Amino acid sequence: MEDRAVARAGRGRPGRVGVVGLLLALVAGLLTGSAGAAGAQVAPVDVTGTLTLASSGEPVPGASLELTVPAEGGGRATAAYTTTDAQGGYSVQVPVGRYDVLVTPPDRPFGPQVELEAVVTGPGVVDLVLDDTATLLAGRVTGDGAPVAATVALQVKGPTPGLATVASVRTDAQGAYRFPAYAGTGDGSFYVSVSPDDRDRWAAEYHQDAAEWQAADLVAVPRSEPLDFALAAPAATDNTIRGQVTADGTGVPSFVRLYRADAEGVAREVAPGSFRPTDGAGRYEVTALPPGTYYVQAAPQDDGGGELLPAFHLDAAALSDARAVQLAGGTDAVADVHLRRAPVMGGLVTGPAGEPLAGVSVTLEGRAPGSGQMFEGGTTTTAADGRWQLRARTDLEYRVSFALEGYPTQWYDGASREEDARWVRADGTPVDARLERSTGTQPPPPWWQELCTAPWAGPPWLRALVRWVCGVQAQVPAPRR
Repeated sequence: MEDRAVARAGRGRPGRVGVVGLLLALVAGLLTGSAGAAGAQVAPVDVTGTLTLASSGEPVPGASLELTVPAEGGGRATAAYTTTDAQGGYSVQVPVGRYDVLVTPPDRPFGPQVELEAVVTGPGVVDLVLDDTATLLAGRVTGDGAPVAATVALQVKGPTPGLATVASVRTDAQGAYRFPAYAGTGDGSFYVSVSPDDRDRWAAEYHQDAAEWQAADLVAVPRSEPLDFALAAPAATDNTIRGQVTADGTGVPSFVRLYRADAEGVAREVAPGSFRPTDGAGRYEVTALPPGTYYVQAAPQDDGGGELLPAFHLDAAALSDARAVQLAGGTDAVADVHLRRAPVMGGLVTGPAGEPLAGVSVTLEGRAPGSGQMFEGGTTTTAADGRWQLRARTDLEYRVSFALEGYPTQWYDGASREEDARWVRADGTPVDARLERSTGTQPPPPWWQELCTAPWAGPPWLRALVRWVCGVQAQVPAPRR
């Protein structure tokens, strides 16, 4: 919603305009050609005023005010910028003219600005009024039926892992809160959170009774029905999960993540504090956890070139196979994680006669079984004995291609087209290939054959010597004269 309020400076009461003031404004416009352009040619005057709410007349402290005028070439230019004080007052120095005032209310630091209008006809008072009579969202916050002092926020999912707060308000003495429509938030859906002042007595929550935003319901605004919150006492947070991350019996410095099952059994990453490093021996400890069902995942800090794979407690590759950790209150649970080494996929590449081929480019492309999402699996070249190997993941299946100059690209198992390739897994089975030369491609002739078949234009004795040498070397016909 866009509200516009016009306030003019004069010698009398704030907001009242006399005949003299109108004449001054008219003269200023004639002299400058444009009230907005006056700032470039007319000395600034002192302007003061107060920003208040239309519904109650109360001042609005901490609001940002940006006075703008038309800019050369289009757009708007800032003529002055200030912030209202504790009594909602402000003061600026600007030339006589007409200004658009962009107001950022203190409870909407990231929300859209509210545009008002002010006309400055000379030194004096220009009061501004925010029309807050319309309502976006309202309700009460209680605990055990009594009002609770809290902050209520409208939040949206941004590019960061968490939420961004668009607007926030405080509850009053009766626990009531209200988001006025002046914020320009407009229609939309938001996560609504309540953060009580007394966190030892009341637990923060999202609508509906969700401890985390991932499990919360979005709320569409404007909303005519009240959105009330009945807070509960915080759950006990005296639980601990500790353990060690190892590989082959040796501690591995790793990063640990926790997942917690919500009311519907969906495991969601715990926030905040869900990502933490172990010590040098792979040991970790996470304290102050509320009751619930948890899953522990670990990933090596240095995976050694992909040798060690992330795993869940105890050694599950996927969350669906992980062992759950149950915390009921005062629980000290041990959840070790055993990292597995990535299996090796490899094989032998030979030529048409079964000879090993060196320098063949071997490429792996991985995907989850039956999925269309592709993962780069790595590239290597065959050694002198024609053998190759690459680290692979046990939870993926791979398409393997072989490429060498002079040979058509081939996919396992003998496919000439990518779509006909056979998908394989890293189960220890050799992935071999036998390459055939491209149709019509012959081995390059030896250097001496090219020399002997080339036309010669030298002296007769040299031509005779070449014929004799080539005849002995390869028993080929003498070159043409």
